[in-house]
Amino acid sequence: MKFARIIALLMVFQGCSSGPQKTELDTLNGYWEIEMVHFPDGSKKEFQLNSTIDYFEIKGMTGSRRKVRPSLEGTFETANEAEYFGVSQENDHLIMEYTNRFSNWKEVITNISSNHFSVVNENQITYHYKRYKAHQLQP
Repeated sequence: MKFARIIALLMVFQGCSSGPQKTELDTLNGYWEIEMVHFPDGSKKEFQLNSTIDYFEIKGMTGSRRKVRPSLEGTFETANEAEYFGVSQENDHLIMEYTNRFSNWKEVITNISSNHFSVVNENQITYHYKRYKAHQLQP
């Protein structure tokens, strides 16, 4: 029920404009870091530097997300097992449906561009991602 309210709210806020399209899913392939999180009470948290980033790999309507840690040498260390998801479309919205041995959850993709994307989870928390760029250390 809560998830249906999220979809309804997204439809109201976006009016007649359609959400992200299936053809845009390939844009999510690669490394992403959380830039900002908006909470239902209106508060937000900004992230200047992340110790872990997310690696997304999508093929068709299925994909995976894996937490990785960037190293100073420019490589990545895997932080955990991949979380697998399927993508479905409801009312012009793309929904990522995750299932693992501990739980299952959904995230609505609210926007996709080449350098940013956002999702809203079932708790009405919005995660804003930006494409990962290696940080350059100044000597």
